[in-house]
Amino acid sequence: MMNEIKSQLEKFFGNCQVIDDKQYKVHIGPVSEGYESIFIFSDSNITVLNLIPNIDFETVDLIARKSFGENSSINYEVKDNSLTIKFSDFIGLDGLKNALRIIKNFFHVFITSFPKKSWLVLGEIQFNIFNETVSLLSSKYTHCMKTGWRGDIIAILRDDEWVISNIGKDHIDLPVLTITNGEIFSFTPTKDSRSLIPINLSGTVKKLRNLIDLIGIELIDLPRNEVELVKNIGIVLSFVDSINLLEPDKKFSILSMNINEDKLPKIKEIIKSIKDELEAIGRMHTFDAIVRKRIALRLATVFARESLSGRTGVIVSNVRKVSKLGAGKAIYIGKEELKAIPLGEKVLVSVIEEKGRRKIVIEPI
Repeated sequence: MMNEIKSQLEKFFGNCQVIDDKQYKVHIGPVSEGYESIFIFSDSNITVLNLIPNIDFETVDLIARKSFGENSSINYEVKDNSLTIKFSDFIGLDGLKNALRIIKNFFHVFITSFPKKSWLVLGEIQFNIFNETVSLLSSKYTHCMKTGWRGDIIAILRDDEWVISNIGKDHIDLPVLTITNGEIFSFTPTKDSRSLIPINLSGTVKKLRNLIDLIGIELIDLPRNEVELVKNIGIVLSFVDSINLLEPDKKFSILSMNINEDKLPKIKEIIKSIKDELEAIGRMHTFDAIVRKRIALRLATVFARESLSGRTGVIVSNVRKVSKLGAGKAIYIGKEELKAIPLGEKVLVSVIEEKGRRKIVIEPI
């Protein structure tokens, strides 16, 4: 039983340390930071200590209502800003599986309803885009670890232009670029545009450097990396075309003084091998622009529908006076609004930002 419980917790949290046959410790969050939660098993219940730290009871109460409703078998309390949940009548391995399903839903509600708190506590946020759940982790994570509540796409937010995810290493601005075994590749259409083929951009940059070294021209502004190669492919193509050494009777003045005749065969060999690659990269640049436009179009469509549904979905709209109330302010909610959406003793007040404008949203609990 101990090994089975340990296995279930490792599968859900990505790690587990056995304290004894009744207690198990899991680490949540980045390895360098994060926090520990304790699972305690008894003959009649499962108790989870410190499931989420740095949280208040009102927030937990809202999450609990959304995630497991009025389930009398689940009791929770917040002490010293630390959440403890007790699952009564959850026994053994089956009880653990049921508890983890509830915890999965609890984390999902927490992350989606309180993204800023989730980022501070868990170091992650979550989005649903094109029916894909995407989990974004802070740069404090070292790898895209799968957990029971994360989506199928997991990525680490970095400070540079590259995104490391469980589906590859990709460039933010150029979605057709990817890193494989330390080298940067791209996918480009064939000349007949019937299929995609991989191009080793790192290899192309090395060939360009070899070509410059052989010619001995220091004035050429060579792309410093693969990204610059893609963005400046037109300039690079023009430069290579200008080295018209494949016809011995033609020499440009900028080359004639420095080229060693013994190097001509090697220069011709590099130009011959690199020309097709550069033309393929040129096609890839066009393909990348099409991909980015289509992604932008789809995202714009999603955002437009969300924005318009917010406007056309208005049931009641009234201008109300803002009154002073101690250190804060109060807004009168009239009977017309209460007919449309009754309010209980508590409400969730959120400040959201959309396209540079901030709004206060009041939701019933």
